[in-house]
Amino acid sequence: MLGQKPLADIKRIIISRTDELGDVILTLPLSVAIKKALPEVELTFLVRPYISHLVHRIHEVNQAITLPESGKALKIFREYQPDVIIFAKSSFRLASEAVRAKINVRIGSGYRWYSGLFTRWVYDRRSDQGSHEAEFELNMLSPLLPGPFDLEMPELPVMEKAAGEAHAHLQEAGIEGPYLIIHPIGKPSIPPYPIERFAEIGQGILEHRPDLSVVITSGHGEHPVAQGLRKCIGIEKRTTIIDTLSPNGVSELVRGSACFLSSASDGAHLAALVRAPVVALYPGAPPNWPQRRAPIGPYVTTLTPDENESIPPGLQPASDPMNIIARIGPERVVQACLKAIESPSSQPENYQHR
Repeated sequence: MLGQKPLADIKRIIISRTDELGDVILTLPLSVAIKKALPEVELTFLVRPYISHLVHRIHEVNQAITLPESGKALKIFREYQPDVIIFAKSSFRLASEAVRAKINVRIGSGYRWYSGLFTRWVYDRRSDQGSHEAEFELNMLSPLLPGPFDLEMPELPVMEKAAGEAHAHLQEAGIEGPYLIIHPIGKPSIPPYPIERFAEIGQGILEHRPDLSVVITSGHGEHPVAQGLRKCIGIEKRTTIIDTLSPNGVSELVRGSACFLSSASDGAHLAALVRAPVVALYPGAPPNWPQRRAPIGPYVTTLTPDENESIPPGLQPASDPMNIIARIGPERVVQACLKAIESPSSQPENYQHR
């Protein structure tokens, strides 16, 4: 019967998550839950090419397959022949190709116009609820496995070669002691935190901690922003920009940091995954607030605008002032970073999702 397959007959599962790094990281608890229930199953993630390096390193994941630039996966589905595909990221094209590939169990949202392409459904309206994104992802297992499911992040093992690469870049930049990472670029969907305020934070931390240096990271096309931040901080001997590492090198650079500071970003989720202390700046209202999108890790601090914090001059008021992360005062961020550095297990102003 369509969509019916005994658990004992399930040998291969694909999780399709073809969007951004942070979204993929928040989907990784599915790998832990699946392997606990079905330890012998072969588990594969279908992801975008620049993310596969990370997923390959997760012990619970047998392999990561990259989605071609064409966005088509019919050949992949036919060659791999999974018993189950879970659409953690909904896609009409991929769902159609899963039908053509005759994948028996296709799990997806029951609220898409193309939900008829699935054979088992999950009825969650994410925009209407306050649950964390990772909980929504875990619930994708409910049509397949008996719950409840523990929300447990897998471990990203150290990669020695990549750690050596990160160490070499630090040495080349003259960074020998502990360092704070500032990643000034956040999600495009969230109003940015001003570079001038990041600079104030960097200056404040360097003043309080003369043993620290600041490493500024940036992605493709973001180097001018990193240069502007370094210039604004103004203490060039104790600040540097590192933005030419391999993706695996980035994970090890982040792992070795005393603290990772950013607004809501994929980098904050990566830092939490490698168990680095994280201070992340978030809107104080849905849909992108910490209750739904906070990084998951043992040393995560999220800050949201306080009702008494004013909107900086020159910024246009938003429909909800709590969504303006630029209101978050630099001194409050400095204190959160210092506390995270000095006592990672304490969680000031923290939303820690467990």
